[in-house]
Amino acid sequence: MLRHIMMRLTNRVGTGFAPSIANPRVMRLSQGLVQTKAAHAPLPTTPYREDLVNKVMLTGYTGRDTEFIENHQGTVARFTMAVNQGTKDNRKSQWFDVWLENPELAEQAKAEVVKGTYVHVQGRMIIDDNKNPSVIAELVLMVDKSLDDEGQAAPAPAPAARAPARAAAAPVPSTRAAAPRAATTRAAAPKASQPVAGSGAARVAAASGDVPDWRALQKEDQWRLVVERPELWWDNRTNKRSERGPDFKWKADKEGPALWLSSKDTPDWAREQLSDA
Repeated sequence: MLRHIMMRLTNRVGTGFAPSIANPRVMRLSQGLVQTKAAHAPLPTTPYREDLVNKVMLTGYTGRDTEFIENHQGTVARFTMAVNQGTKDNRKSQWFDVWLENPELAEQAKAEVVKGTYVHVQGRMIIDDNKNPSVIAELVLMVDKSLDDEGQAAPAPAPAARAPARAAAAPVPSTRAAAPRAATTRAAAPKASQPVAGSGAARVAAASGDVPDWRALQKEDQWRLVVERPELWWDNRTNKRSERGPDFKWKADKEGPALWLSSKDTPDWAREQLSDA
């Protein structure tokens, strides 16, 4: 815009309209435009570091046990991991192959990193001929959600304060003799070996043997049915066509739920029981 104004002023000079150049209003406008264009915060800078070239950090659940593979570099270890992004209702998973070329790191991963492990990986990114992302791992850490940023156990949430007990109302006087009350004992409720599902739909279906409406099932109800009613699900863990495919799929309806053991919202008790199966 400044260039346009100056061109107009120049044209006017050529036609004998020179006094407009000295117009204070025009001069202030042109100076203000120059200052506005130049005023901006500079980008922060950092010194060059070799270890920052192609540096990636990923955190997610592993999709398979660590395995040893022979390639042109010799014996290396590999596992897959899913990095989840988005909200709970709109979550997307990106899968990565993680390669461990360091022999000591590979041996440790082989002994400790199994399917369903929550890990943090640092290394460098590579893209294969099929445009699939992989990571050459330089560091693998086991992630413990119960620890804070300093490695200390996170404090347990404070119990909710109980409302003060209400004073018992005085009994109404009566002239009738009170009937003797029979002593009763309440049977102790049996302890559940697994967490109780939120809506109770899974417990009803497990007890009755009926096929429930999957739309009425909460996520924990669905995992409870995977454990107690496995005949309702397709178990794809051993015959997946793709690493991105679900571990379990509802049989009765093709639009039914699909479940991944590597998902963040998978209950720990379900992951432990199904990993041993």
